[in-house]
Amino acid sequence: VEFFYAPAEFREALLTRIAHATQRICIIALYLEQDDGGKGILQALYDAKRQRPELDVRVLVDWHRAQRGRIGAAASNTNADWYCRMANENPGVD
Repeated sequence: VEFFYAPAEFREALLTRIAHATQRICIIALYLEQDDGGKGILQALYDAKRQRPELDVRVLVDWHRAQRGRIGAAASNTNADWYCRMANENPGVD
């Protein structure tokens, strides 16, 4: 068991493990936020899958929560919308 006491430390460890994964990646989270941290993680997942197509990548999020907009943000720019845009921008990467 490894503990991280700072968000940046956790993010760097996660990105390193994504980059070095050889068989599978499974991430379970309430949601990936459409911010610098979330964008970096999702892009790293797409990059890893593109580089190693045999990699089994699973990301489980609360879809209902991802459909909620942030206070003051446009209702058409939810995390769920962002996930769909990212999937469309990365065709052939399942």
